[in-house]
Order: sequence, then C-alpha cells, then structure tokens
Amino acid sequence: MKNERWYEEVPLNEFGEDFKEIAQIVGKEKAIELYDRFRKTSVLFSNAPLYSAKKWWIRMNRHKYTPSHIARVLEVSQRFVYATLKEKKGPTLFD
Repeated sequence: MKNERWYEEVPLNEFGEDFKEIAQIVGKEKAIELYDRFRKTSVLFSNAPLYSAKKWWIRMNRHKYTPSHIARVLEVSQRFVYATLKEKKGPTLFD
C-alpha cells in the first residue's frame, strides 16, 4: 500500500501552502518522500552552511571583484563582505 501513488491524483492546491511550495521546487514525489522521512521532525533550514560558502567565495574572489559587486552578487551587505575579508581564514597574499 505504501508504494501506491494515490497522491498523483490530488491537485497540488489540496496539500496546503507549505507543501505546495516544497513540491513546486522538488516535485510532488520528492515532497512526499521528504514528508515520509521527516513527518515527526521540525525542520529548520539554517543559514550557516550558506554563509560559510559565501565567505569562502568572498575570500577566493576578493581580488577579482569590488566589495560592492560581491555584496550584490551574494545578496549580502557590504559590511558582511568587509567582515569576512578581515577574518584570518583562507589563503594569504603569498598562497
């Protein structure tokens, strides 16, 4: 019974707004899969991994683009860009 795809017959609007939004991004089948796996879990998407990746990109491209351009591309503030550049991570001038 679990393998039956009854949900394919149900219009996406009938699932509710949150589910609908997820299904529009990943597809209805994957949204059902996520629901089955995490139905008893509160799911929170942390910004930490994304900010870590943005900081890495800033450090790797600091000589290629201006801070204002980087801020626009990454949709962060210029203050975030400057703070990242002050951190002691990543390659130095001689790397």
